[in-house]
Amino acid sequence: MSNMVVVGRFGKVHGIKGFIQVHSFTEPRENIFDYMPWHLTIKKNWCQIKIHDQKIAGEKFLVQIENYISREEVGCLTNMDIAVPRSILPDIDNQFYHHDLIGMSVYNTKHELLGKIVEIFSTGAHDILDVHGDKQYLIPFVNDVYVKSINAQDTEIIVDWDIAETK
Repeated sequence: MSNMVVVGRFGKVHGIKGFIQVHSFTEPRENIFDYMPWHLTIKKNWCQIKIHDQKIAGEKFLVQIENYISREEVGCLTNMDIAVPRSILPDIDNQFYHHDLIGMSVYNTKHELLGKIVEIFSTGAHDILDVHGDKQYLIPFVNDVYVKSINAQDTEIIVDWDIAETK
């Protein structure tokens, strides 16, 4: 298990002063700024970055990164994941961080293996488990409706999902 946890992703460059949009994966969204320092993978190594400035423009979070002065320089960060050390995240009881669920095996209530979770994304209404096996399954992450149990020790999730329901 990596000691780094992805908490966001850089988006589009904003303006001419080297600001870049931040897509937060935290809840609430603004908590991403509580988890510092940020790290990026550069040449397959985690490298710490420093925020020079941050602001909110409407619904967008924007940051300037130290040593990335121009629009062109910061543009190379577009679509890069933002990670923080796992140790700075607060402990949560009876809940799971998304990164803890990635890679878990997903079975339906008939104990048929659907596959493994490769991604979890939000649609606004609820999160979606992107499960890949023989087929791809997009399963709403709704406890007690579709997600029946999560066993962290055995890295298994049981869902109420018919194997015929596919993307």
